[in-house]
Amino acid sequence: ATLAAAPAAAAFPFVSASSLTVAWTAGGNPSDTSYQADLSLASDFSSILASSITLSTSAGFASLTSNSRYYARVAALHRVGGSSAITVLGSTITLVQSPGGPYAFSGLSSSGFAFAFTGNNPYPTQYVARACLSPSCSSVAASSNTLAETVSFSGLLSNATYYVSAAALNGAGTPTPYTAAQATATLVVAPTALASPVTERSSATLQFSWSPGTLAPGTTYLAEVSSSASFAWAVGSSATMNTRALFAGLQPNTPYYGRVRARSASAAPDGPVLDLGLFAATLPLPSPAAAFKSVFFTSATAVWQALPLAPSSAACQGYRLELSASPGFTGAIVSSTVAPGASTATVTGLSYATTYYARLAALNFEGQGNYVSISSAVTALPPISSGTVSGSAGMTLTLPSAFPELSTITLAVPLGAFPAGTNVTVVPEMTEDLSLARSNQVAGLTPFGSNVGIEITAGGLQPAVPVRLSLDYDPARVPLGQDPRTLRLFTYDAAGGQWTMVPSQVDVAARKLTALLSHFSVFAPFFVTAGADLSAVQAFPQPWELGDAGSPYWASALQLSNMPADASVRILTVTGELVAEATAAGGVFAWDGSNRFGRKAASGTYIVVVRSGGATMVRRVVLVR
Repeated sequence: ATLAAAPAAAAFPFVSASSLTVAWTAGGNPSDTSYQADLSLASDFSSILASSITLSTSAGFASLTSNSRYYARVAALHRVGGSSAITVLGSTITLVQSPGGPYAFSGLSSSGFAFAFTGNNPYPTQYVARACLSPSCSSVAASSNTLAETVSFSGLLSNATYYVSAAALNGAGTPTPYTAAQATATLVVAPTALASPVTERSSATLQFSWSPGTLAPGTTYLAEVSSSASFAWAVGSSATMNTRALFAGLQPNTPYYGRVRARSASAAPDGPVLDLGLFAATLPLPSPAAAFKSVFFTSATAVWQALPLAPSSAACQGYRLELSASPGFTGAIVSSTVAPGASTATVTGLSYATTYYARLAALNFEGQGNYVSISSAVTALPPISSGTVSGSAGMTLTLPSAFPELSTITLAVPLGAFPAGTNVTVVPEMTEDLSLARSNQVAGLTPFGSNVGIEITAGGLQPAVPVRLSLDYDPARVPLGQDPRTLRLFTYDAAGGQWTMVPSQVDVAARKLTALLSHFSVFAPFFVTAGADLSAVQAFPQPWELGDAGSPYWASALQLSNMPADASVRILTVTGELVAEATAAGGVFAWDGSNRFGRKAASGTYIVVVRSGGATMVRRVVLVR
């Protein structure tokens, strides 16, 4: 018989985790030719695992190890003994078994866990485990490749249910199907606080928000508010899947405490509490009947019906009057804040001839306001007088007053008061309601009109020598019950928030109030209230530096105030010589520094004696020339 020809290699037609089939072609041998196929774990076939003699052109091998590389060869057997040349069929890797149970979760935390399974394959088989947020695993939240039968997941969302499955990969990277998904949930944590938690408020509602932080979408939150720090009473609660909660039916003008926690998605307890503390207060009830009282050149005053001071839920913590040239209050806003119980406020710093829109806010404990609108108003354009100082003469500015109480305002600037080229401006205006003015020098002040005032400026400069200001007044406008002899000029002390008397004299016959000014500022005429007795008599300035107009103690006259009406005043030298005497009309007296003979009194110490109703007050004053 002729010898058999060597068969030709063919592909492996079948491979599983525990068996495989090798195949070849006859290579020209007749169909009754026998073949011997060998299987080995060694590429040099140094040891044969199994052999199969068959008349077929394929041979199957079973009971193999999964995920192992097997080498195959075949030879045709001669009819007379012996075999043809050996044909190496190559190698293949058996598939792997699917991993299986028992399954176990461990190391549960708010951001991960460990998942264990049984591999069912020899080491070093590789496994891939995946964690998904749905049983169908439409998207993979996390995955991990490992040679172990335990895999750890980290960086996961808190309070989320994860569905975990595993698959095995053979050496060629061919995977098994994933195991059935096993479910577990990460632990719950507290939500995260926002810098500004309050997103909506009214007199009866509060809405606050929080950040989920690492908490999973779909988490249910339990939010609570209470006017009690321990949540012992008036607890409002809201269960929501949103990151905000709205609470209604709350008390007006009341501080509230807030807290929120996440409901656990597993059998574990609910998460820790995010304690917002005293986080917000409801708005007060709005103030009723707000309206403009008066509108001046650069200021406006509003009045309203004040809320009661008690109980707290019916009260407020103050009021804020706001004005803006924009109807939507989107531009610059000027405002004034007043205390609880107030029913009027004045806003200053307005522009001339401008339409302003107004609103009034009743304020809560945080300064948040419940607004009501006030109708718009237009500021007026005041008369303004301005001039430039020359180097050769003084200057006089005269202008009609913007107030019915005054007919003419005259400012006489002498030579030497300012450098040449200085611009001096007089504006008859008042930026606040003078009915609230106060002074610590007199028992009381009554303004000559609630907005009668004058602002004098010189580009920031102050006069080097005194400047004379004269106000011609209308006696018919003197308030009922006021004595024209008590009319005095005052200047506003912004640092002290009060009015300070300027040494001034009133000529009742000429209907003129005159003062010598050593500084420019805001001035207003007031009627001075006499004192009840001699206990609060004041003498100023002290010391009186009549010789230095640049001194803060300079004045054109020494003022005595807060005396009883028609008290008698005597000024004596320290040796008892009479220098001057007069009656303090309306409780005010001004000494110009002259003696009773019309000569200038010398520098030194003088004794002031004031008598009224049988009582006597003695005080020393110092004059410096």
